[in-house]
Amino acid sequence: MDAPQDPTAPPPADRRSRAIVLASSAAALAVMGGLVALALWGGDGSAGGSKGRTPSGPLVQEAVPMPEGCVPDPDAPPAIEVDLDAQGVDFGRVRQGQQAERRVTFRSTGRGALCVRDVQTGCGCVTGRVEGDKRRFEPGEQGAIVLRLDTTGRHGLQSKSFSVITNELGQARHAWPVKVDISLGVVAQSSGLDFGRPRKGAPCSASVRLASPRDEAAWKVTGVTVKAMGSEPPPACTWEAREVADPLLRIVEVVVTHPGRAQQGLWRAPLVITLDHPERSEVLLDAQMMILAPVSATPPQAIFGYVESGGATREIPIYLRPSTTPPLAFQVREARIVPVPGQAFDASGAPFEAGAVEPAPATQPGWVVRVRYDGKPRAPGLQEAELVLVTDLPEQPELRVPLRATVAGRR
Repeated sequence: MDAPQDPTAPPPADRRSRAIVLASSAAALAVMGGLVALALWGGDGSAGGSKGRTPSGPLVQEAVPMPEGCVPDPDAPPAIEVDLDAQGVDFGRVRQGQQAERRVTFRSTGRGALCVRDVQTGCGCVTGRVEGDKRRFEPGEQGAIVLRLDTTGRHGLQSKSFSVITNELGQARHAWPVKVDISLGVVAQSSGLDFGRPRKGAPCSASVRLASPRDEAAWKVTGVTVKAMGSEPPPACTWEAREVADPLLRIVEVVVTHPGRAQQGLWRAPLVITLDHPERSEVLLDAQMMILAPVSATPPQAIFGYVESGGATREIPIYLRPSTTPPLAFQVREARIVPVPGQAFDASGAPFEAGAVEPAPATQPGWVVRVRYDGKPRAPGLQEAELVLVTDLPEQPELRVPLRATVAGRR
């Protein structure tokens, strides 16, 4: 006797159709997974394209080409197990300038081959690589990530991170924090010595603080030397060391005075502070200064663009501001319009007019001159002139600001 049938069940033909549809959907999903893997890793097993997208979303920079067989198989997925907890890597307390390495081991724990695409770090002080430059790891095989620390130019607590990018399908990026405390021995609290933007030829000073734990050996500064750069001889700098009161640290502020530079432009040179510390005999800094003209014009040139012959006038304010530190007080004695050197104004005269010299707003110390295009009828073409600003500064008796407007032709 036949078993009673469920009146709500679909007929046998419909059940067969539904099974076919489900099987087709599963096959389509598997194909789509393979296509995604190919898009991520390249059809030949190499990393596809100049950039790839990990399954977790963010773009990562292309690493070296991957070896063959790194396209992940959904039926035999790769997996990685790294010998780190959530605390990551802590290099502990180190000395400034010290270099160190930390080896982090991992294992391929999936059913398919694990490939490490890249090791990325958050800053230049920590770099990472796969030990031996090996990229492919069979199931059960071990490997290691080598993290290298360089503390040159850094001080205090540094909190960074590193990431391992793999060919895993579920989560291809794994990240851990990296910490280091650069506080042992003598530590420079800056990597450079910036003299700022002094006036040409004027002496200027800059300072840097050196510190060490009070429970370490006492030390003192014994000298400051500036090395030569190019054909310019090194300046004869003077220095003074001042101890700063602190309950935990021995802090010495080193004040260096530069005698003044006659050349305009950027100056940079290595500066060495020598010490009698038993473990650090010198501190190397990058000294720099910028010598500018004492007064600058903003904008440095006034471009009025296209203007109509006989049309409306246009006005542009020219601000005159001190360029040096500290700011230099100055006066503007005159503002006039003159032709470009080698040219002369036509019969219609100067196309621009200079207004009165007025104090700039309080938030922008200095002076302002408003230059106006006069809007007179003129032939089409370029109109040029210069705004001459006469100052009371012997080293910069005047500034010249180019002025340009183009008279549009008639349509």
